[in-house]
Amino acid sequence: MTNNGKTVPIPKVYPLTRETVQEITGDPCSSVSRAAISNCLVCGSIPESTGMGGTARHAESMSRLAEKVEIHASLRLLKCPLCGCFYALKGHAGPEEGGGEGGTLIRMQPSEAFELLLKQKAKAIRREGDRWLLAW
Repeated sequence: MTNNGKTVPIPKVYPLTRETVQEITGDPCSSVSRAAISNCLVCGSIPESTGMGGTARHAESMSRLAEKVEIHASLRLLKCPLCGCFYALKGHAGPEEGGGEGGTLIRMQPSEAFELLLKQKAKAIRREGDRWLLAW
């Protein structure tokens, strides 16, 4: 596929199965210890649940979380690149959706992220680089 003469890779589409979800979240039985979270340079300063407004220290740490899955416009899964902890970002509408800095960030274990994704009734999931998007 081309876009203005540049080759654009076609996103790969997968069924939303246990195997696909496990590829995204890792082992469904895994967890990140409280000590690992406390000692993490990113997660150590982020509370278990917080509004996106937070302090400057929280905002800096939150900006380092990588978006992993867009479940829908108001629910995304983010992942810490250092300790592997997941966060659900609920109610956030970014600039592309015409929103601002809203929403709540809730820490989740990889096993909880696995279960959350597995419960979705999406037709499929597609991969775009390191990011996944549910196809309804």
